[in-house]
Amino acid sequence: MSGSDTKQLADVVVGARGWLHQSWLESYYPEDIPDEWRLGYYGNEFNTVLVPWEQWQVSVEALEEGLDDTSDDFHLYLELPEAVQPLPAHLSEILDRITGLVCTKGEATGWQEPCSVLNVALFSLLPNEKSLLNCFRASGNDKLAELVLVDKSTGIDDLALMREQLELVLGLADKRLDLIFVDETPALDSMRNTQMIAELLGA
Repeated sequence: MSGSDTKQLADVVVGARGWLHQSWLESYYPEDIPDEWRLGYYGNEFNTVLVPWEQWQVSVEALEEGLDDTSDDFHLYLELPEAVQPLPAHLSEILDRITGLVCTKGEATGWQEPCSVLNVALFSLLPNEKSLLNCFRASGNDKLAELVLVDKSTGIDDLALMREQLELVLGLADKRLDLIFVDETPALDSMRNTQMIAELLGA
């Protein structure tokens, strides 16, 4: 196969569900860092985040402040609750920074209209028997999703298995693949190892 026929691998960007985990506050962030700087600090190493519904449904003030310290290509995903309900009005305050709303549980169909009104992408689970990872598709997009959620049940501590799964999902991506760790307390070592494997794969 000639070089021109070789598919260019997507860039793999690793992140977590939330950035304010208790163990991270004790070990990852500098002791004297102000609360509002933590997202920017996180964004220096990890360039995407999935914000739990419980964290943004009441207010986005802290999120809005933190986003000011992230790069323009930082991808922000907001998790939706299982039951469809009106989206908070304060969502409009960060609308220009949102990459997509993510339906991780329940049916995505009920969320399509409010997302369409806001003109924001809705990501929902894409069944994939070959992959242990959860791949998501953006509504109205013919391409397969470029968002993957991963947890401990996938065997991510096995580097060989992670490499195998990364190679599989990279075949679904185009320019960028956001791979987000969603355990209650995402393991920083696993996140960093995944970035390392992606770099070794040329992604």
